[in-house]
Amino acid sequence: MIDDAGVSVECAGGLTMGADPVGTAVMHAAADAGRAVDAFVVRKAQKSYGMGRQVEGPSVEGRNVVVLEDTSTTGGSALTAVEGVRKAGGNVVAVAVGKLPAPPEVTENLPAPVSEEPEKAADPGSWARILPYAARLKKTSRRNFLITAGASGALAADMLFTRRVQAERRATKILRVPDPYSDVYFPKASWILFPGYKTSWEEAQWILNSLRPALHQRGRLAAVGYSNLGLDVDEIVREIILHVRELKLEKLYFYGHSFGGMLATQ
Repeated sequence: MIDDAGVSVECAGGLTMGADPVGTAVMHAAADAGRAVDAFVVRKAQKSYGMGRQVEGPSVEGRNVVVLEDTSTTGGSALTAVEGVRKAGGNVVAVAVGKLPAPPEVTENLPAPVSEEPEKAADPGSWARILPYAARLKKTSRRNFLITAGASGALAADMLFTRRVQAERRATKILRVPDPYSDVYFPKASWILFPGYKTSWEEAQWILNSLRPALHQRGRLAAVGYSNLGLDVDEIVREIILHVRELKLEKLYFYGHSFGGMLATQ
């Protein structure tokens, strides 16, 4: 749709959460085609704490942006996203909507569809030739229907799971990585890994596992899982304090990875 419009974009996204999976899909489709398109999300309102951003993700300042929406009736969500992107310095070149539902007054007044009568066969022999094709068509249609229904069900389940994960990750969390050795020999000490900003929770745990041989000789293993709503240092400090109290820790070791090094120092 975007290519057909003849516009060139560098970023794609829209109002959270409806446009989130659409923006991610555009980013992956562009990557498959050998193009770089960054995905971003727009909050309904600018944050009053932390970094105070309304547009999260790669910077849109000075870049061509397409605002996305999964479905739209009044266009209010898309307009809110356009306003947020422009405040962040982005150049909105297009708005793409996945589905535009018809207003009730339109569908109610539509006449009933007229079904055409099938053509009559010239002779009984023609039906004999048609029936085998009809039987195969029935099997093929049923198979295609089941395949399509299964794919649609899987996509719906994936979107529900993604939304559930996004909802759970709105708050910062200390991610523990179980380690039998350090849990037994160093129960009162713990490492806290501060990963790079925008690092996913899974990647943070993967980094911690890669460092396990060196780190578990001094303490238990844990990493900071950043909130997907933005970075809030006070919230991170609060979660570390709760982690210390819950495990009754007496010693902490901080490890900063990439951007996390500055955060660990602070």
